[in-house]
Amino acid sequence: MAKQDIINKYQAEIVSIDKQITTLDEVRIALQSNINQFISPIAQLDQQIAQYTVSINKKIEQLSGISSSAVICGCGTYLSIDSEDGPPSLVSIGTTYYYEQAKAHRMNIEDTTYTDTNPFGKLNGTDGSVAFNSGIGSTTVVVGAEQSSILNLVVTNPGSGFISSTYYGKVLFGGAGTGAKADIVVGASGTVSSVIVNNGGYGYAIGNILTISSLSGATFTVSSVGSPILGIGVDTYIVASSGIGSVVIPDVDITGISTCSTTCVAYGASITAIQNEIITLRAQRDALFNGVNTLKAENKKKYTQRYGYIFAEANLNSRKSVVNNIINTLNNPSYGQYFTWVFFL
Repeated sequence: MAKQDIINKYQAEIVSIDKQITTLDEVRIALQSNINQFISPIAQLDQQIAQYTVSINKKIEQLSGISSSAVICGCGTYLSIDSEDGPPSLVSIGTTYYYEQAKAHRMNIEDTTYTDTNPFGKLNGTDGSVAFNSGIGSTTVVVGAEQSSILNLVVTNPGSGFISSTYYGKVLFGGAGTGAKADIVVGASGTVSSVIVNNGGYGYAIGNILTISSLSGATFTVSSVGSPILGIGVDTYIVASSGIGSVVIPDVDITGISTCSTTCVAYGASITAIQNEIITLRAQRDALFNGVNTLKAENKKKYTQRYGYIFAEANLNSRKSVVNNIINTLNNPSYGQYFTWVFFL
């Protein structure tokens, strides 16, 4: 086989690889569109779940304050514990309430640039989770309620004369915000065929027009904005443990005699009312979990499929680099003498 025949074979492989990459890009873009359609409702569900959790934590703090006042006023319930060394000791009887966090698990499949071999591992740079609310009691707030991250872009000017490829993590310039990046697909015609938000940044508004320095002439318009945190992850769940914080709510003895202006009966009624409000809030929150986790389970499936395409494309690009190196070597005159006679057994 002559050297040129070998070169032709590898050039044909390059053409085949490019076709496969184009096909993968088209499928991945369509898949990303399916993922995006769930992002907004998922984010709204996560925000409502986080808001319920904030309200529950504030009710727990309120419960703690009332029960403490009840104990101070002599309305606490106690258990007498015998002691070998002295008189019996009194131990307060009550219920432990744990402050709560709404959280989501994070996995590498969420990262559009991840090409390693542990897609279901903890998302790089995280402990494998994200919290949608922080703080306890009156300090509890919803995290990620900031609504100025780019959720979606549309191509308003595709430009021209670009090299056909997919460009990942390109910095976006313009608009009212900072930090946004996008993945750009340039088709065979040399124009931008699609754009995917890689990092939504902060401070943007619908209608902002953005550009990329290396793709002069192409423009992109922000079509929707939202929270950069709410809506992410592969599921939503509640953490309630002493690691977050807890309080013991002593039982009230409604038969007791209060030393304060509020009676023990009134303290007991107030505590029962707040406990019932907590039960109601938890029930309302629980009703949202099935919906949000159904949508997140669907997106997890699509994240997994997307990772498969990204992984395949990375391997194709790696192979393309190897083949190009082989072609360059074969075309190098310095190696020509070694291909004068080539025999294959």
